[in-house]
Amino acid sequence: MNITENRMQLFPHAGGWAIFYERTFSFSKVIHSFAKALLVAKELARMNCAQLLVRDEEGQVLLNASFTS
Repeated sequence: MNITENRMQLFPHAGGWAIFYERTFSFSKVIHSFAKALLVAKELARMNCAQLLVRDEEGQVLLNASFTS
């Protein structure tokens, strides 16, 4: 699988942050702490060898990181 086909996005949602996993089309619960949300998203992306995009309120990419095995 190409890493660009295995992507996660961390974005602001409902007063906190949510993680969207494109491969399974699933959303996480809202995490209210940005630091905790970023740590969780980074660990999930690492475990799944995924690309992680962190977006701001306007949808602009703040961070683009790729994790491989």
